[in-house]
Amino acid sequence: MADLEALQESFSEAEGDYAAWSEKYTPDHRYHELYDRTTQVASHDDAILDVGAAPFHFTFLLDDAGYDVAGIDLDPSRHAAYVDEHALTVHACDIETEPFPLADDSVSVVLFSEVLEHLRQNPLHAMEEIERVLEPGGTLFLSTPNAHSIFDLYDYLLGGNVGPSPTSEYAELSERGHMGHVRHWATSEVRELLTTYGLTVVSVDYRNWHYVDDDASLKMTVAERATDLVPRLRRFQLVTARNLFP
Repeated sequence: MADLEALQESFSEAEGDYAAWSEKYTPDHRYHELYDRTTQVASHDDAILDVGAAPFHFTFLLDDAGYDVAGIDLDPSRHAAYVDEHALTVHACDIETEPFPLADDSVSVVLFSEVLEHLRQNPLHAMEEIERVLEPGGTLFLSTPNAHSIFDLYDYLLGGNVGPSPTSEYAELSERGHMGHVRHWATSEVRELLTTYGLTVVSVDYRNWHYVDDDASLKMTVAERATDLVPRLRRFQLVTARNLFP
């Protein structure tokens, strides 16, 4: 199980966002599940790539446990103090336009967690590069919001946004240096994206993770109960895929 106490202790008080992230993410079941799945398929000698890794929480968790992990991010300098303090291996790369700074077939496991929904230029390029660096038989874990969740559907039927608010999400470019959520993907769209680049979908699981737990409103409570009956309506999708055809 992921050592979330070690993660919480790793946060630097000098970087203000880390206090908020500490409260929001350290109880997050997503970290436990991704960590467990990754460590089930990877040995300590296998290379792991964390794509879109900022703020490098998960990179830290795997590195702290002795795994050979590297992160890729658009601008790692935003978190240089954290990266340097914990001697994390991190590469600067615009994953939508630039080649990953890694050799072909050099990575056993790729983590692509909560990144796809942020890509606004060319997610196809990012997927092509993931397939290139992933070794034959290697595993991809991709998590992203589910466009068909009951929460998005509910907002849409009541006249709200179809997915995230464009105004607030584009504001992230100025505020944090990267795009917020561009769009949420349906599972069928994610499957098409992966299979287009030769990856075989092994499983799709649906999760609510931390967002629902934080909201005790009647609407959210009823919606969460509904997703117990119909898992495909949950907030997130977690896709496991493999590079089976070299």
